[in-house]
Amino acid sequence: MIYLDYAASAPLRPVARTKMLEIWDTNQGNGLNPSSLHVGGRGARELLEQARADIAECIGAAAPEVIFTAGGTEADALAVRGLWKEGGDVLAISAIEHAAISENAREGGRKLLVLPVTESGVLNLEKAQELLASENLGLVSVMAVNNEVGTIQPVLELTKWLALVHPGVPIHCDAVQGAGKVPLDFSASGLTAMSLAAHKVGGPTGVGALVLKKGVTLKSDRLGGGQERGVRSGTQSVAGAAGFAAALRQAVTEDHTQTEQYCEEMRRALRQIKGVKLTTSAPTAPGFVHFSVAGATSEGLLFGFDQQGICVSAGAACKAGVARPSNVLLAMGRSEDEAIGTVRVTPGWNTSESDVVTFIRALPGVIEIARKLGGRK
Repeated sequence: MIYLDYAASAPLRPVARTKMLEIWDTNQGNGLNPSSLHVGGRGARELLEQARADIAECIGAAAPEVIFTAGGTEADALAVRGLWKEGGDVLAISAIEHAAISENAREGGRKLLVLPVTESGVLNLEKAQELLASENLGLVSVMAVNNEVGTIQPVLELTKWLALVHPGVPIHCDAVQGAGKVPLDFSASGLTAMSLAAHKVGGPTGVGALVLKKGVTLKSDRLGGGQERGVRSGTQSVAGAAGFAAALRQAVTEDHTQTEQYCEEMRRALRQIKGVKLTTSAPTAPGFVHFSVAGATSEGLLFGFDQQGICVSAGAACKAGVARPSNVLLAMGRSEDEAIGTVRVTPGWNTSESDVVTFIRALPGVIEIARKLGGRK
């Protein structure tokens, strides 16, 4: 199997696995409740708080600002549903946000303002400022890196402008795809909250974090024992948090030169195939190659790659066996025909040169199969 789908989930890093096994093989943290007051609980709490501090150090935050969640989706939902400026009536998001943001943003009856992106898939900052200037904002949420095409978004520029024009408005950033790929400094960002997910950086699934600025109150329906600043009640996964911290620490110190060389090899091969188009020329986070194939659907392309044992993702969402156009591509102004035949290839920390060579050699045959399945030439 050739795995080139790191943006969906990165394989568990050995350093994370080792840390988790170390905890599971000792009494401390092995099923013990970090809220318990006995010696076992105190030991588990110490491990949990060390993981919290390690994560905070990696992203330029204070340890108490890191709130553990079950993943990036939960962190996004907590932020979008729970952060709000009193008296505000508009929730603003970019047109290319992950469904964890866009779907939650449509709940609750609040006025939704969708900010446009350029044809390269980057927030149109000038247009966004024009649209936001006169609105009575309650919350703004813009991602750090788009999960589909990998484009880096101008979050810092937006937060600086909002601080001047709309002081006091909470700003959230979905940084799930940005962590470990682009620099993150929460304390200097001007953000109120930021979402992270462990499995995107090579940590375990089922663990994430909402980084919430000190002193900020967030309304939450996760009521219970009051863990995690009362935002996310429930017994925490000590081993999961420790694995997350170990993976993130390695990810933020990683040199992405090799990964980018692999991406450029794939881009060169794709440019040579008739009817294949790279999606964006804008700066992307390391490890993203996104393209469309004329005369094919994402579903057909995935089938072809799967037959070769190559794991990649569709740019379009396939529901009930029907390929649908990518919302991200449509927001970038692409036609439905182009938006329905896209593929995302994302190498990562354990990708090898042979993986890339296998992918490149498979391309012509996969595209031929996909075009036949698509019923077009």
